[in-house]
Amino acid sequence: MTSASIAAANGVGTALVQLAKLAGMTVIGTVSTEEKAAFAKANGADHVIFYRSEDVVARTRELTGGEGVGLVLDHVCGPEFTGYLGALGKWGTLLSYNAFAGLPEENLMAAMRNHLDICPAVRCFSFHIYDHDRDGRRALMRSVIEALSRNAIKPAISAVLKLDEVRKAHTLLEQGSALGKIIMIP
Repeated sequence: MTSASIAAANGVGTALVQLAKLAGMTVIGTVSTEEKAAFAKANGADHVIFYRSEDVVARTRELTGGEGVGLVLDHVCGPEFTGYLGALGKWGTLLSYNAFAGLPEENLMAAMRNHLDICPAVRCFSFHIYDHDRDGRRALMRSVIEALSRNAIKPAISAVLKLDEVRKAHTLLEQGSALGKIIMIP
C-alpha cells in the first residue's frame, strides 16, 4: 500500500512516515522546502511533493502510475481537505487527525460522491478513542516501545527547550522551521 502524509517533516508527520515504513508502505510526503525534503527522505519517505509549487493530487497520481494511494493522513483539513479525495486509489481512506486550518468548506458527501469510482472513505482519528480502552492503549504503546527498542523507529527531535523557553518553541512551530518534535523539559 502507498500512503501520503501531509507535512512529512514535522513532529507527527515524521513519526507517521516511520510507522508507515514499518508497516511496509511506500510513503509519499508533502514538504515546503528542500531542507524538509531531505529530512523527510532521511526519515523514510520514498517520495516528496513540494506542496507550495506542485499540485499534490496530480503529483501523487503521477508517482503512483495513476493508481492513487491507499491512505492520506492530513492534520491540516481546511479548504484543501476534500481535494485530497482525488489522490486516493480504490477503497482509499482520507484520514483527518487534526484541523489546523479549520473544517472543509466544501460539502464532503458531495465531494465523495464525485469519486464513487474509487469508493473513498473518510475517517477522523483521535487518540481519545483509547481513553476507556486501557488494554488497547497498552497494546498499542507496547508495540511502539518494542519498535523503539529495536531502532525500527527513531523519534526525530528538532529541539530540547526548557519550559521557560516556550515562546521560542512557539516561534519555531509558527515559522515551520522545526524538523521533528520539540521537547519541553523543566
